[in-house]
Amino acid sequence: MAEKGAKRSSEEGSFELCEVCRVNHAHGRRHRYFPSHLRAVSALLSRFRAKLSDLRFFLRHPSPLCSKQAHINRL
Repeated sequence: MAEKGAKRSSEEGSFELCEVCRVNHAHGRRHRYFPSHLRAVSALLSRFRAKLSDLRFFLRHPSPLCSKQAHINRL
């Protein structure tokens, strides 16, 4: 997984922001293999997988809205 980051220069050196962990670090590419980063990636993917399964369920089992709830459907 490609890590997106914005490099910032400072007096100590360059820091990189990991958008997955939301942590500034100066570890370079080896940050991807840290246990905290791996846990963050795993949590991110599991949340995404749950959202996809919910979407699949609602696409397979559509339910019509009654006229009182028509304002909920904002297409």
